Amino acid sequence: MNAQPIEKITPRGFLSLDNYANLSAAHPWVDAGQFRSYLFIAVLGANSSSSVLVKLQQAKDVLGSGAKDISGKTYTHADAATGQRLIVINLQNEELDTILGYRYARLRVEVTGGTATQLTGLMLGCDPRFGKAQDDRISEVLAVVD
Repeated sequence: MNAQPIEKITPRGFLSLDNYANLSAAHPWVDAGQFRSYLFIAVLGANSSSSVLVKLQQAKDVLGSGAKDISGKTYTHADAATGQRLIVINLQNEELDTILGYRYARLRVEVTGGTATQLTGLMLGCDPRFGKAQDDRISEVLAVVD
């Protein structure tokens, strides 16, 4: 029998669905050492904002010490007339500055202008280093249906 997808890929971080017009938000810092790679997905719904910046950041601990952007992992959406889109950013574990002690990552969004910018985001851990991915999923996962 083939492995279920949840054994290889699982949610690790979550940005609540909300109206982020003129706001910035990020999901909590996640230890990136548990998986070999990550897939970050920002879902842009209805949008009236002039600029939506989606980026990945790294830090040295769960408190965000030394927080900085991850080079090459930023996307700017500047079309207020366009919504209902996905922004997908790949991250390999070796793209973190691990030699300098960085091992935590998160998705951050910064929205400028507008009155209605619906957003949500998800960090998926891919290819676990130890065991099954589902063993390290976040508490916001209500149920896994096989």
